[in-house]
Amino acid sequence: GGIIVILGIAVTVIYNVITRQTSDNLKQCLSTYNDDLSLGEEILVPGSKTPNKSDGVKAISSCDYVNGVKLLEQSRANQKNDPETLIYLNNARIEAHKTKAYTIAVLAPLSGNHDNRNSGLEILRGVAQAQDEVNQDKKNTLISLRVLIGNDKNDVNQGKKLAEDIGKKDDILGVIGHATSDVTVAVADTYKQNKLVLVSPMSTADELSTKSNTEANFFFRTISSDRVTAQALTSYLLNSARKQKAAVYYNPNSSYSSSLKNQFITDFSASGGNFIEFDLSTFLFSATNTIKQAQKQGISTLVLLPDSTTRTKAIEVIKANSPRYLIIGGDSVYHSDILKMGAQDAVGLVVAIPWHNS
Repeated sequence: GGIIVILGIAVTVIYNVITRQTSDNLKQCLSTYNDDLSLGEEILVPGSKTPNKSDGVKAISSCDYVNGVKLLEQSRANQKNDPETLIYLNNARIEAHKTKAYTIAVLAPLSGNHDNRNSGLEILRGVAQAQDEVNQDKKNTLISLRVLIGNDKNDVNQGKKLAEDIGKKDDILGVIGHATSDVTVAVADTYKQNKLVLVSPMSTADELSTKSNTEANFFFRTISSDRVTAQALTSYLLNSARKQKAAVYYNPNSSYSSSLKNQFITDFSASGGNFIEFDLSTFLFSATNTIKQAQKQGISTLVLLPDSTTRTKAIEVIKANSPRYLIIGGDSVYHSDILKMGAQDAVGLVVAIPWHNS
């Protein structure tokens, strides 16, 4: 029982070394607010305020970095899982100690629905840990790492605005982000035009592969593309499960979901597989009716390739199946909601993911 993981891909961290001047300490107090960008002058993560954190941020915005450090250290002691506090703390230490530093930006969804915030916070935690390790390394006494945080709200227009704003800052060496393929696809060219390296930890759309194979390469990612996932799904269906027919569920309005669906049906068809498609985003979607349609065509395999906005529809399919047919899914199905809401109906679900904490 349980969920079977069929794809293991080691995550390779890409270090892009750029020769550029380090920035001196901030020339003036930080005074730009409500722009969804912050080095420590305002709190961007909803629900993460503590009295010490709020006071620490207020001190930083007034250039009182010594007190800012003390207050953020106290907040950090009581809220160790808050990556925003750790980043602001390290930024404040740079200013308090007048250390030279390189500056990078991290852009992620930090507000909105539960999925958005969780994805954004996971990205932020990785960056916060890396910054802290660099700045606390006793062998590295000359240069520190400053991090600018941006909230893209998982919104294409917001992502474009932030990318343009960051492109105007001459001290930013590179950007880590964004979470979803939709936003990353929309902003990648803006970073390239400004000669800013973009490293995405989560965007898998195969469309982005063309951006990482050009002569002037400014896009990298630390996760496999949808092509790899599609190949794993196809191989499992044809070689392990011995299934030649499949019903494919996806969201045509999502870059990620469409990319994975297109890669899958290309590989599956080329290997002799037959399929029908169902749009998870339609208002009148009925999981029960789609399963009946698949059954009439002799299909006994359901392939779930939702994005985060249609994951609940995928759960409806899992519960409607209850469980009769084999269900396999892409990495977006590897989610706690599937286990909580799908419950016993999710037993036997097979997912293709790039990494699994075993």
